[in-house]
Amino acid sequence: GGDGGAGGTVNISGGTVTANGNSGAGIGGGDSGAGGTVNISGGTVIAKSDYAAGIGGGDGGAGGTTTITGGAVNAVSTFVAGIGHGRNATDNGTGKIVPKAWHVANAWMNYSRILTENFTSEKSISSYDGKIMKIEITELEHIPVTEINGVASEMTVSTPLTLSGTVVPEGATNKTITWSISDAGTTEATLSGSSLSALHAGTVKVLATIVNGSAWGTNYTQEFEIEVTYPRLAVPTSLAWNYLNTTWDAVENSTGYSVQLYKDGIAPGNPKSVTVNACDFTSEITETGIYTFKVTAIGDGTAYSDSLQSGESTALNYTKPVVKYTINASANDAVYGNVTGAGDYIADASVTVTATANTGYHFVKWTENDTEVSTALSYIFTSSKNRTLVAVFEADVLPVFSIQPADQTVTAGTTASFSVTATGKPAPTYQWQVSTDGGANWNNIADATAASYSIASCDLSMDGYKYRCAAINTAGTAYSDPATLTVNAAPVISTHPASQTVTAGSTASFDVTATGNPALSYQWQVSIDNGSNWS
Repeated sequence: GGDGGAGGTVNISGGTVTANGNSGAGIGGGDSGAGGTVNISGGTVIAKSDYAAGIGGGDGGAGGTTTITGGAVNAVSTFVAGIGHGRNATDNGTGKIVPKAWHVANAWMNYSRILTENFTSEKSISSYDGKIMKIEITELEHIPVTEINGVASEMTVSTPLTLSGTVVPEGATNKTITWSISDAGTTEATLSGSSLSALHAGTVKVLATIVNGSAWGTNYTQEFEIEVTYPRLAVPTSLAWNYLNTTWDAVENSTGYSVQLYKDGIAPGNPKSVTVNACDFTSEITETGIYTFKVTAIGDGTAYSDSLQSGESTALNYTKPVVKYTINASANDAVYGNVTGAGDYIADASVTVTATANTGYHFVKWTENDTEVSTALSYIFTSSKNRTLVAVFEADVLPVFSIQPADQTVTAGTTASFSVTATGKPAPTYQWQVSTDGGANWNNIADATAASYSIASCDLSMDGYKYRCAAINTAGTAYSDPATLTVNAAPVISTHPASQTVTAGSTASFDVTATGNPALSYQWQVSIDNGSNWS
């Protein structure tokens, strides 16, 4: 739209569009012309004049309709400039909108200072000439950034790292990343554009920023830690097995190696540290399985850092050898007895050796190196070494009584006890017997198998019973001398004395009748205090 003419419809989606004029310049409306319709979705759009410049309306004309959804838009003038309306005004300046967050629809703006404000809702402002400028703000569609991934996590000293990352989602509205250092730590890291450099090992934190990445007007930021190391040593190669020993090619500048063993794909313990390019796993490989190993070269931490772990070695199929132990077992004299159970046994097997005495002999104990290890006829243990065992037998010796039972005399209802002591080889057991016919026949007493035997509450019917003890071992049975039990009856008064009344100077007589065994004797007593005391 030129001088005095109404503006037409202008659609700009890209490129660079410029309207220049000494007195007036407009895109969509010129000097004194009514504004047209201007739709700007991209590109660079400039209306420039020394006097008046407008996009959507020039100097003195009614405002048009300007919609900006993208691109960079400028109305530049030393006197009057406007976007949507270039009306006469007292303010000088430059009007500019770069709509990253908003687009402007049906807007009449007559001087540049309006454009320095942020609008989040509809706004009405009175202009210099009393016209109402109505600004309607509509938010553009925005797809936010949710994360940035793929950023390197390590770098080496003196080797620049070009920072880059993948923005998620791929269709995010804004995806341009700018980088900054948030914490250099001890690394003395510097950043030139996206190129990161560090002078020392340590950790550097960098901040990735995407303008308007989270929402219009809100930036997206994400911090990353990058480990700075000295140049890594070369990865060990040529890993090989030499039975249970391992080797690999030496790595230049390494101070040693860390070797990790694996059994059936699982590390059974911590890595082993060695200073040469070989490692012995004889003490670690003891069970059947498939074994592999990996190696890491160790740096000095000043000029070189550790290498990455090597690839896995070839597999070693190891079968645990069958370990056998020899168990020797014999008698101290073959005449005395014999043993069974000797032979070769695999490791951790259960072993039973059994001693059997010949007639006239008995088993005493098992010994090893003249030290007793068991007194059980059948000695059971787990094979863990070679052993030589001896079963010790002795000749049987018939029991002999050193203490004989003594005759006992008790009163009916009381306890009688008999005891003996006998020796023999092997040590004898005891069995008490009783004879109720004067010793002609003897019967075992149930549960009377100790060296002592007691009879609780003897009965008169037991008077004259005889008792003896049998001492028994493998040599035979010996009998003690018999002991006689005498049971006496306690005295019983059947006729008590009667009370007597006599004349002084005459005779009084008292009589009793009593029975008991043995024959009774008598002793009369008198009480002169009504029975409290007797003498």
